[in-house]
Amino acid sequence: MKPAPSLASSCLAFLAATPAAFAQGSLEVVVPDAWATTQAASNNNWPFNFPNSGVGRYQQVYAAADFAGAGVSFPIQITELAFRPGQATPAGSYQLPGRDLTLTIALSETAAGPDLLSTTFASNPSTTPATVYAGTLTLPTVAAFPGPGPHPWSWFVPLQTPFFYDGSADLLLEVAVTGLVITGPSGSAPLDAVNTAGDPVSRIFHNSNPSAVTGFSDSLGLITRFSYDAGGFSTFGSGCPGSGGFVPAIGSVGGPPMLGNLGFAVTLSGAPGGSPGSFVLGASTTSWIGIPLPWELLPFGAPGCFLLASADVIVPITTSGAGPGAGTSALGIPIPPIPSLAGASAHMQWVILDLALGHPVVSDGATATLF
Repeated sequence: MKPAPSLASSCLAFLAATPAAFAQGSLEVVVPDAWATTQAASNNNWPFNFPNSGVGRYQQVYAAADFAGAGVSFPIQITELAFRPGQATPAGSYQLPGRDLTLTIALSETAAGPDLLSTTFASNPSTTPATVYAGTLTLPTVAAFPGPGPHPWSWFVPLQTPFFYDGSADLLLEVAVTGLVITGPSGSAPLDAVNTAGDPVSRIFHNSNPSAVTGFSDSLGLITRFSYDAGGFSTFGSGCPGSGGFVPAIGSVGGPPMLGNLGFAVTLSGAPGGSPGSFVLGASTTSWIGIPLPWELLPFGAPGCFLLASADVIVPITTSGAGPGAGTSALGIPIPPIPSLAGASAHMQWVILDLALGHPVVSDGATATLF
């Protein structure tokens, strides 16, 4: 069933008009998480300070399990990388000299975990690497910080193209530096890193050739802060049975609710066929026009059936199919690539009139968060 564009537009207008009600903002996670609030004992100049004119090729793996262990709920969309200066002495950090780097940065997934990277660069990605930054990256001069740290995040890489990461495999970062212009004081630029076998990071590198086929491997890895938007489609609560004992169910098709996904749709299955009903979309799962949620639909003769989401937007539908449990529907909600919608979320549910029973039945609820 293909809904009229105006119906989908009403859903998007609802999200766009009230982003403050839903915005969760960009989230952050440090990998390895064990060093999130502690300065590590090692330093790593590469890939932003290669010797031999500053060019080279670098790959680093980050264990997906460490993201999850730090509380990340997949899938996510990575939007920025950040790094902090390494420790020079117990009294303070290294200074980071400013530089303009000509480089390409890519992210992908890998089946080769930490300490298991192949020394052949092309063997490590298990998905097609996605270029997330290409061109000139300007990194500022950062004066040394006093004390034992952890020192502030000081060098940032805002991704030109955010990277969708579902956590099903480890994450692989690749940096190919083809040019370097020093804009600040001369000297090395050590960044905070950890060099422990069996931890969540390791690397391979070639320190003079950005097109190198093979490199050298070790356990060293940059401590990295990832900024990300969390999103996805998840269900909650439960529906109630209609004729024949069938319980309507909410779902989605067309991929996750990502910005720019024009094929996203919310689906209904297991409903009474050929029946009128509504798709409801709302900002709350706790109240609607002063009524606490969940709200049992007793005034409509439907004990055990609960409204789970506030009905701020109501889209009328008629299920396809015929007979108990054979009813389906779908509402296409194309998501435009509008950055201001990132982090917006809404709750939804299907409410169907079961003509045989003479009262409404409902699906479980769902929350969609755009990212």
